[in-house]
Amino acid sequence: MAAADKPLNALLQAALALPILLVPAKAGAAEVSEVGFTLLGYKERGLMKVTEPIGWIKGKPAEDWEVQVSALVDIVSGASPAGVTNASGRPVQVVTGASVADRRKQGDLKVAHRMGDLTLGVSGAWSTEHDYFSRAFGVQGQWDLNRKNTTLNAGIARSSDRV
Repeated sequence: MAAADKPLNALLQAALALPILLVPAKAGAAEVSEVGFTLLGYKERGLMKVTEPIGWIKGKPAEDWEVQVSALVDIVSGASPAGVTNASGRPVQVVTGASVADRRKQGDLKVAHRMGDLTLGVSGAWSTEHDYFSRAFGVQGQWDLNRKNTTLNAGIARSSDRV
């Protein structure tokens, strides 16, 4: 085998091993029901650009437990407009030399436990930037009645922001 074929061969072997990951989990093992990643973006005519990668996972580590976790980063960059001038006879937007660069990080966690017709959950979240910090938490209860034809739901949450 040629030396140039070794990386390709290793990649092919790794790709062939992937279907093994699709084997159903054994009874009693943690069950992952959803894993995801998305990339959002926004661009405004050369002024501002926002890129936002988001990842999440939702699963059941045990039969009556559910856990959800997500995280994201907002990456903001660009130049800020100073205003509009009409000196040439038609309106033109003037861009300052000042540039904007900011990064916001956010994460959240929710854990719920089902006990028959009653589900209790707790949640927490945080968000941070260079000049801002936020955190939140909450508790929630859900009671299924009448064969899940009626659901009573109650919760309370609190958040704290610091600029």
